[in-house]
Amino acid sequence: MIHIVYGPNTFAIQERIKELVGSYSEKSPSSISSFSEENFSAESLESALRHSGLFQEQKIIVAKNILSLGEAKNIITETTPHLEENSVVLILQEDKIDSVFQKKIQKLVPSETFEEYPFLSPKKIFSWLKTQAEKKNAVINERQIDELVSAHGTNQWMLATALELHILGAKHITPPQKDSKNIFRLLDAVTDKKTKDAFILYHQILLSGASPEDIFWKLYWQFKNLLTISRYEHLSPADIEKKTGMHPFVIKKAGWALKRFTKKELESAFEWLITLWQDDKIKTRNLSGELELFFLTMRPHALPSRFL
Repeated sequence: MIHIVYGPNTFAIQERIKELVGSYSEKSPSSISSFSEENFSAESLESALRHSGLFQEQKIIVAKNILSLGEAKNIITETTPHLEENSVVLILQEDKIDSVFQKKIQKLVPSETFEEYPFLSPKKIFSWLKTQAEKKNAVINERQIDELVSAHGTNQWMLATALELHILGAKHITPPQKDSKNIFRLLDAVTDKKTKDAFILYHQILLSGASPEDIFWKLYWQFKNLLTISRYEHLSPADIEKKTGMHPFVIKKAGWALKRFTKKELESAFEWLITLWQDDKIKTRNLSGELELFFLTMRPHALPSRFL
């Protein structure tokens, strides 16, 4: 069996590959191996495709962007007719498929073998976000979806993380009970860009028993609110309240804070927070240390995002 998934939408492709691997793994015991530009070897690929797994175990092979390498195309064309008898599932991920190779493979397998994943249009992104929220048993309205799309465009990697933060953040709208007064003072220090005060308050709050996650969520909501309100700066406070549903006091404080930040600074900080949360979850960044550095410098520490 062979599946060829291709196109520029790497998020949708990765989701499809996870779905395929999970489906085949559920049906029978399987071993999973992978090939890429970094570890490609024509001999290893051919051996993997031509030979059955140990103890009749099904083999799932995921290969990424290898068709331009060596004899990969010829090897795959020659072995495709024998994959099923060898209990081999080959999943090919490619940016593009050349027409000559596609025609050769289509003579050997059903047309459904090829699955193309282009970027989603803005209209489809709205539907996709609604579906994702429903899968997570979360409620999200059109205004909130519009905010996410305005902030991240049609980048599904960023949108998926932003949606996760939206869902998790809904549980953190109220301030933590421990040292909430100092947390609000900390947010004011961030607004005023007073690094020394912010740094000291951050450690005082931690000593009082609050967690870095408590502080992260307050910071996240502060920048999220600032970004939202910045879109309606041309409106009166009353109209902003109608558009956003925010409390007049929040709108008033945000209007003052927006005079101290450029739109670029707000977007940079908010994207940094999203990336930081995800990286902390996969243990490539330390939330506490990164927040400390932010309060010390009042600048987002540049993080290479795996989503962009």
